[in-house]
Amino acid sequence: ERISEILQETWESADDWFITD
Repeated sequence: ERISEILQETWESADDWFITD
């Protein structure tokens, strides 16, 4: 299922969202 692949990319991008310098 490609959903898993999409989610994986989303989580990687989420890394930027949670960046609290």
